[in-house]
Amino acid sequence: METYHGTGTPVLNKGQCYVTQAEVWTGVILTLDGKRRDARGNEPYILVFDSVAEAEGYAEARVRNAADIECHILDRDGNMLKRVVNIDPDRNIKKRGTAWWKFWRA
Repeated sequence: METYHGTGTPVLNKGQCYVTQAEVWTGVILTLDGKRRDARGNEPYILVFDSVAEAEGYAEARVRNAADIECHILDRDGNMLKRVVNIDPDRNIKKRGTAWWKFWRA
C-alpha cells in the first residue's frame, strides 16, 4: 500500500488498483484520516495497492471500523471494481425506501 500525493488519479502498473473513501450518506470524498477534503483538496485521499485482494482487505477493515464510510476500489483506468460498505440496518436505504439525497429536501 502506498499513499498517492499527486493531482488527479495515479498512473498505475498492470494489476494495481487504488482505493478512495467517502461518506456513505452524502458521497463526499474523504481524506485518508476520514475527514472531508478541504476546498483546496491538498490532503492525500488515494491509496494505491498492488492487487485487488490487498485493496479489498484494507477496505473491509476500514468500513468495519467506521460504518458511515464506504470505500471504492478502482482499476488503472478509473473504473470502479467494487464498492465496500457496512451500513447499519437501521439506516439502510432500501429499508427506508429512499435515496440519500432525498433526505436533504426540506
